Amino acid sequence: MATSTLLQLLDSTYGDGTTAIGKSASNRRQTEIFIASEAITKRSAVAFDMSKTADGDKTLYVVKATANVTADTSFVGIALEAAAAAGDTITVCIAGVCESNTLASAQGKALTISNTAGELADYGAGSLFPIAAIACEAHSGSKATVIVIKQF
Repeated sequence: MATSTLLQLLDSTYGDGTTAIGKSASNRRQTEIFIASEAITKRSAVAFDMSKTADGDKTLYVVKATANVTADTSFVGIALEAAAAAGDTITVCIAGVCESNTLASAQGKALTISNTAGELADYGAGSLFPIAAIACEAHSGSKATVIVIKQF
C-alpha cells in the first residue's frame, strides 16, 4: 500500500519540545515495500529488477542500482533497512529525506546512480542517467542525507 504524502506533523520535536523526531518529521517522505532480488544493505540506492521475466515482477523486485548493469539502472529509491537475502521484503524511500550511500561532494549537488552498486554519485555533464536525489550535505564516511526525487 502506498504511503500518504499528506503533511501529518508540523513539529520537528515531540510534545516535550526537546526530543527530536528525526529525518521523517514533516518531510513528506514516501515509502513503498518491495521484495529484494539480492542482499541489500541499508542506505543503498535500489532499482527495479528488470531482469525478471514476468512484467509485474519487474516493479515488485528491487536490486542495488548500478550504471554497470543494464537491468539495474531504473532507480526507485533508497533502502531504509537491510535485506539479508533474496526474497526478503524491504522498505524503500521513494521520495523525501533519508540517508544514502553516496559520494556527494557538496551540499546541493544533484546525484545519480554510479558504477558502484547501491551508491549515488555527483551528477555531471556526461551522466547517462537521470537525477535521483539532491545532497543535503557533503558525504561523511560514504553516506549523506539526501532528498530523493520520485521517479515513478
